[in-house]
Amino acid sequence: HAKGPMAGIHACLQAAKNEHCFVVSVDTPFVGPEFIRFMLEAKKDGLIAAPWYGKDQYEPLCAYYNKDALPVMEAFFKKGNYKLPDVFMSLPFTPVKIPADASFQHEMLFHNINTEEDLLRAEQYLKNKA
Repeated sequence: HAKGPMAGIHACLQAAKNEHCFVVSVDTPFVGPEFIRFMLEAKKDGLIAAPWYGKDQYEPLCAYYNKDALPVMEAFFKKGNYKLPDVFMSLPFTPVKIPADASFQHEMLFHNINTEEDLLRAEQYLKNKA
């Protein structure tokens, strides 16, 4: 059965040659190098660092993961729990607050393109930005 994004991240970490990996969803085209550098500097010593908006609002598909998180992910798989935020709370985790005034911050930073409507919204954003 489907294990969702956590299974994909788990597979990436298993195959990775590096200890730390930046994971970004393929359908978020506005995540750029400046944001990734910001996250690298903000990740500190935790095993996972993800953008955080308060309470339970994270961007788990745009985050740094350490290979040492693999055993915890596997334990969650065995329990049938595939929720990345639950993994976050079980490990040394760095929630990263994104400054509103950061040069890379904009309304479309984490915009997913899954539908034609999403694509049209992204195209309109780019037209307005040009």
